[in-house]
Amino acid sequence: MKKYRCTLLIDENLLKQTYKENQDTLPKECPPFTEMIRAELAWVLESGIDVEDNLEEITENKSSISIEWCVEDIQGIVSNEYEKSISKEDAIIVLEYLEDNYDPTYGITWTLIQTAIDSLKDDR
Repeated sequence: MKKYRCTLLIDENLLKQTYKENQDTLPKECPPFTEMIRAELAWVLESGIDVEDNLEEITENKSSISIEWCVEDIQGIVSNEYEKSISKEDAIIVLEYLEDNYDPTYGITWTLIQTAIDSLKDDR
């Protein structure tokens, strides 16, 4: 069986704004974001919109890899290494620092992660 991956970029704020306008609701009446995404995906599939350009076949013989860092990774590092907690917003700031400052020769190193976390503390 062949498998495919379809990547869609969804702006949460724009989706909520569009939902509020189309449903004539207040912001607090919007359903959870995941429910809105499911509804939008169903609409895309039912509408006949061509998503073929966004489809990528998943093969067993990979020709590339990607390494992904997420908020939970940063929160875990701060918890383990600094014995403190970090908010989701601050973890995103750290991730943005990593993205802006990594050296492609070395990738994202522990030193860079520590520098990003320390720079967040220095900005406070």
